[in-house]
Amino acid sequence: RPALARFVTFPLVESVVQCILPALVLNLLIAGVPLLLARLARAAGAVSLSAVDWAVAQQYFVFLAVTVFAGSFISGSVLNQIALWVRRPSAALNILGASAPMTSQYFLSFIVFMALAAAPFALLRLPALALFSLKTATAGTERAKARLWQDQFQAYGPRLPRLSLVLLLGVTFTPINPIVPPACLLYFLMVSLTEKYNLLYVQRERFQSGGLAWPLAQRQVTASLLVAQVTLVFILAVKGAPWAAALVVPLIPATLLFRSAAR
Repeated sequence: RPALARFVTFPLVESVVQCILPALVLNLLIAGVPLLLARLARAAGAVSLSAVDWAVAQQYFVFLAVTVFAGSFISGSVLNQIALWVRRPSAALNILGASAPMTSQYFLSFIVFMALAAAPFALLRLPALALFSLKTATAGTERAKARLWQDQFQAYGPRLPRLSLVLLLGVTFTPINPIVPPACLLYFLMVSLTEKYNLLYVQRERFQSGGLAWPLAQRQVTASLLVAQVTLVFILAVKGAPWAAALVVPLIPATLLFRSAAR
């Protein structure tokens, strides 16, 4: 036990456990959600490939916003301060206002992990590589092997919500933590390289939707802005800056009007 305690408290190991391991576990837990949502969409009656993909993109974003953002935000802000809540229930809002910005450190680690590990890992495509190798070994002709390489298609459902999630985290925590914007910039730069390579040289489009991805992306962007604005109003109010919170309030109906006009 003493040797294990010294190993765990070693600075490098402690940094890995605190910064990398939670983000890795979270990414592994949510990796299979798009497949499950696609099955549910087919079971619900979606008959076209585009209908299934758009259903996954919408529901996956809601899932990520609720579980990753709201769940982690609430657990990091409330559960970590539960002892203070019990001792000082009258100061609940003040405690929440002080602890909520601390959760930005966790999301910062999550964004950096997505940029430096998850995005480059997309180039390897290990599950697809293993399946391709197995099918190639059993293919009878060179034409069949070439067809296997061509049968690699892109899907917006698993990809677009992850981009929107990082945008949601960025616009929400940028006023709280100034290190969040460079982390988001790093993530989008990495994704622009990896996704562009896959779309240009590896994968093909399975269907043509006539630009239906753009309204979906716009709804997720405006939803992220609304969440960020409401969160900022709440934090400013409980931190004792009511006038600053009042200046942010008009942004909420303005965003709703923009969303309505964009439809």
